[in-house]
Amino acid sequence: MNRKIFQLFVMTVFIISSGFVSAFAQETSQFQNQPSDKIDALFMPWNRNDAAGVSVAIMKGDMVIYKRGFGLANIEHNIPIKPDTPFQIASITKQFTAFAALSLVADGKVALNDDIRKYIPELYENNNVITVSHLLDHMSGLRGPDVLRAMTGAMEDDVETRVRVLKIISQQKGLNFEPGTQYLYSNAGYFLLAQMIERVSGKPLADFFQDLIFTPLGMKDTYIDNDRSQIIKGRADSYGFNGKNHNNIILNYESEGSAGIQSTSLDLLKWAHNFTTRKVGHSAAFAMMKERSFASNGQPSIFGRGQEKRIYKGLETWSHGGRLAGFRTFLIRVPQTGYSISILSNRADFDTAKLAYEIIDIFHANDNNFKEEKKEEWSFADDKELASFAGAYELYPGTIFKISTEDQKLRFGSLFGDNSVPLTQVGLRRFTLNPESDIYFEFESGFPSPALYYVIGLHGKIDAARIKLDAFDKNNVNLNHYVGRYYSDEISTFYDLYMRDDTLWASHIQQSDFSFLAYQNDIFASQSGPLQKVEFLRNKDDEVTGFYASAPLVKKLYFKKLNP
Repeated sequence: MNRKIFQLFVMTVFIISSGFVSAFAQETSQFQNQPSDKIDALFMPWNRNDAAGVSVAIMKGDMVIYKRGFGLANIEHNIPIKPDTPFQIASITKQFTAFAALSLVADGKVALNDDIRKYIPELYENNNVITVSHLLDHMSGLRGPDVLRAMTGAMEDDVETRVRVLKIISQQKGLNFEPGTQYLYSNAGYFLLAQMIERVSGKPLADFFQDLIFTPLGMKDTYIDNDRSQIIKGRADSYGFNGKNHNNIILNYESEGSAGIQSTSLDLLKWAHNFTTRKVGHSAAFAMMKERSFASNGQPSIFGRGQEKRIYKGLETWSHGGRLAGFRTFLIRVPQTGYSISILSNRADFDTAKLAYEIIDIFHANDNNFKEEKKEEWSFADDKELASFAGAYELYPGTIFKISTEDQKLRFGSLFGDNSVPLTQVGLRRFTLNPESDIYFEFESGFPSPALYYVIGLHGKIDAARIKLDAFDKNNVNLNHYVGRYYSDEISTFYDLYMRDDTLWASHIQQSDFSFLAYQNDIFASQSGPLQKVEFLRNKDDEVTGFYASAPLVKKLYFKKLNP
C-alpha cells in the first residue's frame, strides 16, 4: 500500500471512529492563509544539495500546517532531508523519560520521595538520600557521566553503553552538592530514571515506551536507539561544520533515558499534541509534568520534568532542546494558541531555539495576546559601576574570566591570556564581545557584582560566581612536589604527572599528554585535558598526598598519590 492510499485509508477509518479528521492522516496542504513563504525564507540558507540541514514541522490545533526538509541527511550519498527523516533527538528524550516515570508515580508503583537506591541498590551508599523527584528536577548532585568517562581516558567517539554508564555512576562516592540544595542539569539523573522504569515495569525501556507512547500515538518512525549497529532506514547522519567544510561526528551512543530516541519532526508533533488531547497518559502525570520545583538555595529547576516553562512575549511556552554529537533539536508548544513546532538538525552549528522563536513571531504577529517586549531603558555604566564589574569569575572549574577596566571601558580576558579585548555595552549591565551575536555577559547587581551570567541567546544562561584570586607568583612553584602516579577508585583510572620544559604534564595511556598551569597555591588548570582544575592536597609534613579533579558537571573527584 503506497503512502497516499494508506493515509486515505487511515483518514476514512478515523472519520468513522471519531467523527473528525486528524491532521496526521491528511495529505492535503494546509498552507492556505498561512505565512509558509516566510517560514521557507527562514530556512533558505540550509536549502542546499551539498550540506547538512534541518527538518521542520509545525502544528496548529490538530492540523499540520507546515512540513519540510532542507539540506542533506547524508552528504556522502546525497540523501535529502524530509519531514519523516529520523534524527537522534538527544535531550528531548528527557521529556519522554519524565512522562514515563511520572506515569509509574500516577499508577502508585513509584513515589516521588522514594530513594532511588530502592530501585537501583548498587549505587554507592552514602549519607545522602537521592529521591526520584531530585532526578526529575536536576537536583540530585550526581556527577556527569560523560565528563567522568572523559576523565577515564575515553575518546569522544568511544561506545557509550548502558553497562558502562551505570558502573561509573554507581562507583561515585562523592556528589557535586547535597541533593536538593542546588540545580544542575544532569544526564546521570535521567539515565537512572530509565533504569528505574525498566526495573519497576519489568520491560526493556524500548518496549515500555513503545507500548505506553509510540504505538498508541501512531509514532511509527520513533524508536529507542540503544544499539549502534541497528539499521534505521533513512536516518540522518551527524556532522560538524567549520565554516567551510563538513566533518562526520561519530555517535556511538547506546545508553538511554537522557538521550537515545530516534524520531522525526512529524512524529514529535504527535507527541506534542498529546499534551492537548491526553489520549495517552494519566491526568495526574500531566499535572506533575507541569509542576515547577526550587532548590533550597532558591534556584528554579529550569528543565525539570523534561520541559522548560518560559513566558515569551506574553505567551506561555513549554519546550526542551537537545545537543548530541552533530545533532541539534528543539520541540516547543504554545498551549494558549495551539501551536507546536519541531525542528531537527544534523549540523552542530545550527541554532534550533532561535529559529523556533522566530517562527512563533511569524505566526503570532497579529495575535492580541502577543506583546512585543518593551525596549529596555538603560544608560551607559559610569566609572563606579564599571569598577563594580571588574574581577575574576569562574564559569566552570578552571575556566576563569578576568574582567578589567581601562579608559572607561570594560575589558574581557581569560585566566592565562596575556591580552584582553573591549566589551560593548548593549543593555543594563549587559556586555558583548560582538554586538551582532546573541551571546553576552550580564552582571548581577551589587558593589562589587557577585556574579555574571553567560547568556546564550534563547538557550539559557550559565552562572559564573565571582572568585577571589590571591597574589600569586608561578615562578615560586616547585613542580617536583606534584610529580608521581595518581589513582581514582571512583573511575578506576591512573594518571602520571611529570615535568617537561618547566611545566607540569599529565599522561594517560589512552590520551595525548596535556599540561597544567598553576594559578594559585597548589591549584592548577588545564586548557586541553579532561582534568580541567586540579587542587592538590598535602599532609602535616607538607607532602602532596593526592588531588581533587574538577570539570564541568564534576566537582572534586579524588585521586590518591601512590608514590608520595
